[in-house]
Amino acid sequence: MTFKLRIWRQPDAKTPGKLVDYDVRDISPSTSFLEMLDILNETLVKDGKEPIAFDRIAAKVFAALARLRLTASHTVPIILARCVSFT
Repeated sequence: MTFKLRIWRQPDAKTPGKLVDYDVRDISPSTSFLEMLDILNETLVKDGKEPIAFDRIAAKVFAALARLRLTASHTVPIILARCVSFT
C-alpha cells in the first residue's frame, strides 16, 4: 500500500512550522504506524533530508500506536502526523 502522510515540520521553537506531505510506498498491511514512520525516516536520510524527530510526549503516543496495525480501513490521525490517503 502507499500512504500519504501529512506531518508537522518545525525546525525549532522560534521558526514557524508547516505541514508537509510525504508518500510512503510499499507498506505491508502488517506494518505499524511507528514502523512506517521509521521507513519514511530511512528514505529521508537516504535522500539527504532531515528525518522526522519526536519529542518525549510524541514518542509515547507513537509507542501506543505501534500496537495498531494499519489496514485498508484505517485512517490514523495523531498529534504530529496523519494519514491523509492510501492506495
